Amino acid sequence: MKKLSIFLLTMGLAVSLSSCKFVENLVNGNNQNNTNNNTNTNTPTTVITGSVDTNTTPTTIIPTTITESSIEPSDSTLIPDITTTGDVSTSTDEIEETDIYYAKNYLSTKGNKYVNLYNAIFNGLNSVYLSNKTITDTKNVNVTYTNPDNSTTTKTETYYVAAQIEFYKQYNVESDAAYAILKCVVLDHPEFYFVNSLSTVSSTKIGDKLDSQTINVFCSDEYYKGDTRASYNQKLNEYKTNIDNLITNPLSDKHIIKIVHDYIINNGAYAFEDDGVTPSTKNQAHNLMGLVIDKKGVCESYSELFKYLLNQYNIPSIIVSGTGINSAGSGGHAWNYVNIDNKYYGFDLTWDDPVSNSGDKLEYDYFAKGKNSDFLSSHVPSITDDFTQKLNFLYSLPELATLSKLPVEFI
Repeated sequence: MKKLSIFLLTMGLAVSLSSCKFVENLVNGNNQNNTNNNTNTNTPTTVITGSVDTNTTPTTIIPTTITESSIEPSDSTLIPDITTTGDVSTSTDEIEETDIYYAKNYLSTKGNKYVNLYNAIFNGLNSVYLSNKTITDTKNVNVTYTNPDNSTTTKTETYYVAAQIEFYKQYNVESDAAYAILKCVVLDHPEFYFVNSLSTVSSTKIGDKLDSQTINVFCSDEYYKGDTRASYNQKLNEYKTNIDNLITNPLSDKHIIKIVHDYIINNGAYAFEDDGVTPSTKNQAHNLMGLVIDKKGVCESYSELFKYLLNQYNIPSIIVSGTGINSAGSGGHAWNYVNIDNKYYGFDLTWDDPVSNSGDKLEYDYFAKGKNSDFLSSHVPSITDDFTQKLNFLYSLPELATLSKLPVEFI
């Protein structure tokens, strides 16, 4: 007899500090609303508590627990350790880049099956990106929230299903790895802005043996309508065309990088709440469409748009998340590493677009910085060997170039 169960995974992003907080929370649970009639009613209930953003305002309700029924794989040794912090760089500054997709390159060092699943997830999400069809398939998930007074509220929330990919039987990949690979795809392809931070995995068993598992990738509510995505994608294409028009002659990668850097900063601003101090908590402010559609975004929007545009010009780059440290304090942040002449340099477009009393400014303080600069002391990547945290980063970063900074005049 087959038994079906669902467990839930989420990549949560939250903003707290003026430096743009970039937080990754991992919450595991299961969705009892999607079990079939053959599910054993004695299945244990699992409650996992997620991270709480203590800097949120008192009126904010924070999701902290997911309570669902589960049938978990019993053999944890089957889960491949693909999220360890392995060394994928060379022993020198020079890095041979065969593909602009750094996360995919990393997976290729672990085995073809991981790349094959990456490709399957990419194809599923790319079909949504290219389609103007409205997403109609939905799933319900029970989520328990902790209120400001520490009471709890449980809600059944409906999510639009963007893609479903079977990974256990087809690719011999376990659920933890499938979730990590989904995150790799999204990091490599910021154009999948519609992907919700929440995803679930459906599992079936024959007797006591796990038979199949499918990852359900959800679409954020703002983007489930086909005409909305089509309109936004057109705006993204127009944004890129505007940059194309600035590249009037064949230019080097260095020229293009500076043109993209300057255009993003000159045509956008940091997104705040109405108080003008608190970073925006709007979902769109945290993906590349914030700067494209609203002309405002937080650090994720800057780093994702920069990554997307460099992809279009076949320039390798990486979205980096971690802790930003400046005179205002420290907090979660996102920035980029960019490959220039086979060496990586740090870029932070958010901090090169500072807010000041004299209006928006364009700066180059965080432009093409090497390891002998102060960049690494102010930008600390979230890399850890702790299994409960290592989905914060899926691969080790390349070492930055020894040069402290490439001068802007190098253009």
